[in-house]
Amino acid sequence: MSTMTLADQTTSTSRLAMVSHIAGLMLQCTSLGMPYWKVFPAAGGNIFQGLWQTCSTSRLQGTDVFCEDSVLLANPVLLHVVRGLEVLGLALEVAAFVIILCYVTGCSNKRNLITCSTCCLLAATSVIVGSAIYGNTDAALFPGKLTWGYYLSFAGAAFCVLSGILFIVEHVRRRQGYTPIA
Repeated sequence: MSTMTLADQTTSTSRLAMVSHIAGLMLQCTSLGMPYWKVFPAAGGNIFQGLWQTCSTSRLQGTDVFCEDSVLLANPVLLHVVRGLEVLGLALEVAAFVIILCYVTGCSNKRNLITCSTCCLLAATSVIVGSAIYGNTDAALFPGKLTWGYYLSFAGAAFCVLSGILFIVEHVRRRQGYTPIA
């Protein structure tokens, strides 16, 4: 009984899909925890809002930063919807990562690639919908500027879409009998 190594099990397409997925997962984790999704100018400093915290800086008192729960949306129900969609997207990305680990270690079956791609594409959809709701919510009441934490969520989703598509390509190649060159 021989053990399959990572090089025996994967092709360049699946390796690129794995790297893309890990990049998307890291970007999503980073954006989810950042309080830099939106910035509002305020007297003597700025107010930064994320999904979980709202932080303010004061130029009058140096670089003091004060943070509290994120409550700047006029409709807090939408904030909970956005949080739920973003966390659902992250959970699906983690599930896809576990499936990738099974694929790499050789305990995979024929459906792992398609299940992984489905998780990646559903995660990206959840993140994109949640971020779009956040970006379009209360623009008239709180005309803040969207910042880098918000855009990181879209970048993470884009990497997940790429990963999902590459896993579908790999699945189709394997169904057609393609085997990697050792």
